[in-house]
Amino acid sequence: MKPFLVMFFSVLLLLGGCSVGKTIKPTEEKLGYASAQAALSAINPPTDDTLLYRSTARVSVVSPQSKINFRIAIFLQLSDKLRLESIPVLGPPDFFLTVRGGWIRAYLPTGGEFLVGKATPDNLSRFLPLSWPVEKWMAVLLGNGPNVTLQPTQLVGKMEDSLYRVDMTTADALTESLWINPLQDRLEKIERSSSAGRKETVTFNAFRKMNGRTFPSRISIDTGEGRTITIVHETMETTMEKPDNFFTLRPPPEATIRALPD
Repeated sequence: MKPFLVMFFSVLLLLGGCSVGKTIKPTEEKLGYASAQAALSAINPPTDDTLLYRSTARVSVVSPQSKINFRIAIFLQLSDKLRLESIPVLGPPDFFLTVRGGWIRAYLPTGGEFLVGKATPDNLSRFLPLSWPVEKWMAVLLGNGPNVTLQPTQLVGKMEDSLYRVDMTTADALTESLWINPLQDRLEKIERSSSAGRKETVTFNAFRKMNGRTFPSRISIDTGEGRTITIVHETMETTMEKPDNFFTLRPPPEATIRALPD
């Protein structure tokens, strides 16, 4: 029996050795992107200017002096068409604003004023909580990354924990950092720093799928100056409708027209 047992165990050892040598390790899912530019492309889908985005949102603006809460209807059409309407607790809207072709138009029914001017960040800040260009407002509301039209002086990407970080530096010493989820191709955080030390942070949460894309339902903005802005999309939908002059507000006959500064 002994020779038989020796042969039996020898065969087992040989088989065991073969199986160990051929063991295939589980494949690890690759993280990250081939380059920083590839990461930016992943969070900036091709522009579709036939879609109209519609949303109702709750907005909270908190500063050391006050806290303001309101609801608003948001309409966007890429790449530079924006319309906002207030949603008061009672009664009709008391604020309308449209931006199109570099021009801003706003109507305040309570005072009967109709304001017209160039859509500069300063003019937009008269009605919106921050002095941002309209393109940046639209990108943030949709959870897109910045549209880099001018080549930054430096563009660097690397993995940071489970997120892919892209750092962009411009000629005026502004640094903008983005944290991207590479498994979902979604932007989760933006941080913008200036040489003066100011740091502006935008975080995106509560993502939802729509038309094959991922949108943030909650957007939090820390201005770096003691003020925070929270935007919560209650609803979000898209339509192919393109109403005539929808993004070009017309003054009512009784309105007083005033020009905004250049």
